Amino acid sequence: MTGAHAHPPGNRTAWGTAVWGPEDEATVRVWNAQPSVHLHELTTLRTTGHRTPERRTGRAADKSARPFVLILGPSSPLPDEGATGMKPAVAVASSILNTTALLPGRAAGRGAFALFHMPLVRSRLRTAERELFEQARVDRIRLGSGRHAVAYRWGDGDRPALLAHGWQSRASRLSCFVPGLLERGHSVVAFDAPGHGEADGRSTTILDYRDIVLALNDRYGTFDCLIAHSLGALGSFLGLRHGARARRIVTIGGVCDFDYLIDEFCAEVGAGDRLRSRLREEVRTRLFPGLPADETPFSLTDMPAHVPAPLLVVHDEDDTRIRIAQGRRLAAAFGDRARLVVTRGLGHRRVLGDADVLRTVLDFVDNAPGRADGTDRRATAAG
Repeated sequence: MTGAHAHPPGNRTAWGTAVWGPEDEATVRVWNAQPSVHLHELTTLRTTGHRTPERRTGRAADKSARPFVLILGPSSPLPDEGATGMKPAVAVASSILNTTALLPGRAAGRGAFALFHMPLVRSRLRTAERELFEQARVDRIRLGSGRHAVAYRWGDGDRPALLAHGWQSRASRLSCFVPGLLERGHSVVAFDAPGHGEADGRSTTILDYRDIVLALNDRYGTFDCLIAHSLGALGSFLGLRHGARARRIVTIGGVCDFDYLIDEFCAEVGAGDRLRSRLREEVRTRLFPGLPADETPFSLTDMPAHVPAPLLVVHDEDDTRIRIAQGRRLAAAFGDRARLVVTRGLGHRRVLGDADVLRTVLDFVDNAPGRADGTDRRATAAG
């Protein structure tokens, strides 16, 4: 590439206008392709210095629209309403966002913030999960901007157990916990956050997780237990911080620090220091406006004073998505109220379906010790 306007060999371009919606999802009108599409993956959006498409076509200009150039990889189709997930052109996104970060204004920060909250893959319901989810009572939870989460329930509502999925996941990925919880007299509640599973939207934030947890807590009362995976742990604790209640808490491959997510995202897109700083500012002002600029946006290490429940922390040594240091930080913060179980060879996702992990979680839910008994090491062969 030779500058910000150069395109990688073999890539295709589309031009048109983009209008930023209330959830920072860009609604795009592409004049040289389909009549109207939504930008499913924010790979590249940059302001052009050329005449706008409205002048070329004679269409009425939208004052809130911004001219853009969209660059797609040679094998990537233009996104449409039916798309369920595409591989992002990470290198191109990095180039555009980092270059835009050199300019004054908030364009780069807003672009990075939007991409940061877009799950680029929507997980599908697996055949093995279908029968259980066909038995669930399904409802919707209205969130801000007219979006909805999808809620699932098994049982009569007594002794509710909440399951919270992670990023680019869905409620059904925690389905292995449902039968055992029902056998132990719990009702089970789960949800698909916006942009995940059967929910609408193409983006979600930690504030959506907070609002979902609060809504379900209002509906069913104190959770007898809360089982959360990955980002679901961070989002669920934010709900607890704002008034939701749970008697026992389990995190599996859970995120402890919001800053960790920012760092991982910036590493993935090759964000430079300036872009990283712009993204942090967007996160601080739009997600956590009450916190000082020099404080971590949100960390579970600050939660023990607000959450009195005992905690089981399950984390795999070979988790390359959420490193085990996150689990160790969380367990250490809760001290003798936490129990850390370390597995090996399961990674970030297969840990959810492991029989030993399932047994450990259900035993904790039944017995929930008030004190930790150290770190358990469960050696599990990769398979």
